[in-house]
Amino acid sequence: MKLSKFIDVDIYGACGKLECPRGERRCFDMLNKDYKFYLAFENSNCVDYITEKFFVTGLQ
Repeated sequence: MKLSKFIDVDIYGACGKLECPRGERRCFDMLNKDYKFYLAFENSNCVDYITEKFFVTGLQ
């Protein structure tokens, strides 16, 4: 959590206390309204791999 020393960090999902169910329109609307950017981390690093998070959230 070194990043949180410099900016406010909200953590959603299993690792955090905040919740935003996948596929719900209100979640996308809230993310677009309240956040300037988001970071999504994967549990593996592969050459030429593009996370599904890019296609689900990044292109909307």
